Amino acid sequence: MTNLKLLSVALAVAAAAALVTGSAGFSSVTADRGVSISVVKDDEALVNVEACDTSANPNQGTQTPVKVRVTNQLSTDLTVEGVNGEAVPPGQATVPPGGAVIFNQAYDSPVSAVTVELESEGGTGVTLTRSVVEKSSCPFQAGNGGNDGTGAGPNDGDDDAGDDSDGNDDSDG
Repeated sequence: MTNLKLLSVALAVAAAAALVTGSAGFSSVTADRGVSISVVKDDEALVNVEACDTSANPNQGTQTPVKVRVTNQLSTDLTVEGVNGEAVPPGQATVPPGGAVIFNQAYDSPVSAVTVELESEGGTGVTLTRSVVEKSSCPFQAGNGGNDGTGAGPNDGDDDAGDDSDGNDDSDG
């Protein structure tokens, strides 16, 4: 055998061995990443969910009314995907930066907590669960009126004298 043939055979065997054994790459990496989590007061939170049991309205029959307020202090819009697994009413899904939205939920049986599914404009999703507090302990006025985040309005679900001229939550008109 000539030197050229011997060299060709050696190179062919080396190439075949390289193909069979693979490369010097890797398939996984483990890395430690630091995470910092701070707990702040509710009014300082970037996203806040509050839930209040409201006075039963005679028009609601046996259902338990719950008010849920979602406050957004992020710099981008926040989308409410659902409250306790139920879709949100059209037009109320987006909470603008610095804004709040109140959802009126009615349940066939009393609930002690609500779960709100949220997604930020960047696509980050989060699910928050909050306890439902009594109306007297509610951090916001648990009313029906408007969607300005205050819950204030002429028909606020509490049947007090400030509701309308006859002191109940129905319309006088």
